[in-house]
Amino acid sequence: MTDLKVGFISLTEAIDLTTPTGRALTGMLSVFAEFERDILRERIKAGIDQSRMNGKPHGRPRSALNKASEIAKLHAEGLSKSKIASTLGIGRTSVRRILRQPPAVTDQAVASQTPQQPKKLEAHLWLSVTNNSKFVRGMSRVRKEIEDAILYPYDAKKLKDDGLEYNLTIPMKKNRSLIR
Repeated sequence: MTDLKVGFISLTEAIDLTTPTGRALTGMLSVFAEFERDILRERIKAGIDQSRMNGKPHGRPRSALNKASEIAKLHAEGLSKSKIASTLGIGRTSVRRILRQPPAVTDQAVASQTPQQPKKLEAHLWLSVTNNSKFVRGMSRVRKEIEDAILYPYDAKKLKDDGLEYNLTIPMKKNRSLIR
């Protein structure tokens, strides 16, 4: 803006972009706004992932696909695609799309919409915290921090009183999510 000799001064917000201080303040505000947006995006993504792990579907429900058998029955009776759409309260495009698919595909899609129990991996873990330096102290505190931060979110249970062995339950998002 300085090349064009044009400046921006907001009287209601007390922002003056013609001064270095005003430009610095605006830059910091934009950085904080971007930071807040990134945090919000991460929280939303984590919430969606958590609900999917719990077996809850995300997004708009497929209402037309649930009526695939009714669509096929009405079409076999000789009703037009427009009449089927108005009778069932769905769009004509959805009726055409469902009728184009083979019956096995629509039956499989309807079956895949029913929420399934998420797969879980059961793991046996042995945790040993050692003191390998004379400057390190607090092994029990370190073990407690590891348990709180890493183990207990995966439903860890101590198997013995000494606290060295744990049983973990890790939910899997995909069949190959733990293979690397």
